[in-house]
Amino acid sequence: MRAGALTLRPRLVPTEAAGQAQVAALLLTEAALPEAEQIASALAGRGIPLIATSPSALDGSRVVMAVRSEPRVEILVSRAAAQAAGVTFSAAFRMMIQER
Repeated sequence: MRAGALTLRPRLVPTEAAGQAQVAALLLTEAALPEAEQIASALAGRGIPLIATSPSALDGSRVVMAVRSEPRVEILVSRAAAQAAGVTFSAAFRMMIQER
């Protein structure tokens, strides 16, 4: 998938291997959400954000970003989870998101 000059190459990563994954970000499926705390701990400080589609995933302060498109596009970011993950966002991106 191309997004401007960026090409995204998704791949499946088993939850037990997430801590060793060489990825830019991890999109958690609904089935992987119960493992979010363990995965976030394994990735802490590496600058790899955990992303989910459910805004409720931000409640545990482990998932960095929740993105949904229905009923409208919404990008929510957990400030605490981003800090723990070692993730920072540009000022331009921060203008488009809602921080918690």
